[in-house]
Amino acid sequence: MSNLSDKKERILVVEDEGVIAMDLVQNLGDFGYEVVGNAVSGERALALAREMKPDLVLMDIVIKGPIDGIETARRIRAEFDVPVVFLTAYGDEATLDRAKKTAPYGYLLKPYRPDALRAAVCVALYKHQLEKQLGQSEQWFAKTLHCVSDGVIATDPAGRVSFMNPVAERLTGLEGAGALGRKVEEVCRLLDEHTREVKPHPLVRALASGLVTDIETSLLAPAGEGPPVAVDDGAAPIRDRRGALLGGVLVVRDLTERRSVEEALRRSEERFHTAFDHAAIGMALVSTDGQLLQTNRALGELLGRSETELRGARLESLLHPEHAQIDRAALAQLDADEVPSIKLEKLLAHKSASRLWGLLCLSAVRGSDRRPNYYILQLHRIEERKRADGQAVTA
Repeated sequence: MSNLSDKKERILVVEDEGVIAMDLVQNLGDFGYEVVGNAVSGERALALAREMKPDLVLMDIVIKGPIDGIETARRIRAEFDVPVVFLTAYGDEATLDRAKKTAPYGYLLKPYRPDALRAAVCVALYKHQLEKQLGQSEQWFAKTLHCVSDGVIATDPAGRVSFMNPVAERLTGLEGAGALGRKVEEVCRLLDEHTREVKPHPLVRALASGLVTDIETSLLAPAGEGPPVAVDDGAAPIRDRRGALLGGVLVVRDLTERRSVEEALRRSEERFHTAFDHAAIGMALVSTDGQLLQTNRALGELLGRSETELRGARLESLLHPEHAQIDRAALAQLDADEVPSIKLEKLLAHKSASRLWGLLCLSAVRGSDRRPNYYILQLHRIEERKRADGQAVTA
């Protein structure tokens, strides 16, 4: 049984000498492999490879038919991901030169020793398995980098570009083929945001120092037409397990959308604060534990208090002692997002001790988890309505 897995690896033998073919089949069976066929010509070898899909092909170079073993191996390698091991009596330079172009996984000379055959087949299968795993990892890695929203540029140890993902191509204005092999500082020019002067390249510094290097906000100047793009992020060297430098990676994040959102948020906050400060009704921002965080001018005028007196006060302090209790059940409904707001009619605590009626409206400003971050309080005077209802409005 093979030492790679519990299943038998399947081997196709291509050998036109009957005695040698029988010996190979016997030895491979003794080693724990399954021989799925023996071909004596290149055409038959190709047909069996397509039909049986072997895990390895053991190939003689001189075989029957119009195509020899080297050409057969080339066609098999071009059509299937199958390792080929040559077993031949020819070791001259010209034959070796032709054979190596098919990227064989082994080359054994006849007459062979069984232990050498076993070692060659075992090593070839194991090497192929590792290469498949590496290829799958590289495919996964490449697909992942193609999907990320940041630009990624990889280089060799000398700083020459070896990979760019689509986002990096868009930001630099260069397709991958036009960037490969060029110096990273030519492909990705970073400018000072204020002076527009070319900055020392962070990946060049990272490769020289061996340290991770952050990018201060910079302008990335595309190779073609178009304005520079504000970017940030970082660069780092890449090393193997022994610490040898393999190259470096530069990651750049386009700040255009973030800055647009930040600017929209800033304008929104400005509009809110303008409306808040100049509102005709009393307004306050209240923490979830009932503390006044910010108040507007109208609230101070309504209660006869200054902004300094109100800031940091408790919500209950706005209410007359007879009405100082907040409806906890209604507040719980608001916190649970069961109602958009709660409205409470209360006697207010005016600084002059006047008994004024007010309508308190509390609504919640929520975070991404839908829990209240703070409340917005709106306070309206309702003496006129209370008079119409026949209730006393003053002491």
